[in-house]
Amino acid sequence: SGLIPGTYVFRYTVTGGCNAGSIDVTVNVAGSSGVTRAYAGNDQFLCTMPTLLSLSGNSPGVGETSSWSLLSGGTSVVINTPNKFNTTVSGLTDAGAPYVFTYTIFNAGGCSSVDTVVINKIPELTLRNDFNTGCCTIIIQEMLIE
Repeated sequence: SGLIPGTYVFRYTVTGGCNAGSIDVTVNVAGSSGVTRAYAGNDQFLCTMPTLLSLSGNSPGVGETSSWSLLSGGTSVVINTPNKFNTTVSGLTDAGAPYVFTYTIFNAGGCSSVDTVVINKIPELTLRNDFNTGCCTIIIQEMLIE
């Protein structure tokens, strides 16, 4: 750490034993990455997957670009404007969840910052309890809590 932009040559030397020797490694430090730290938003927990979902990343800085991509989840999703920091996604299904989207901010120097957001489907809760009260039988068939 603490390197300033420039070219550095580091020599690694191993002494003793059968593998004694040295090698030079050249490192070019281009300067501070200067890229805005990517923030894809908070993970979401939904009862059902919506027809259209909003993804809201932070705004890239001047001279930077951004991009959304699907890292995992269902394969039929469409990121409607993948190069905008605020975009929408369609094609989500309950069966495809959870979905993990990657948000990346790039600067002109080739550096990038990456963050992910997870879109989770809350599983349906089905309660079934058969019990006898003595006078009659009460059966709770299903209850969906939202």
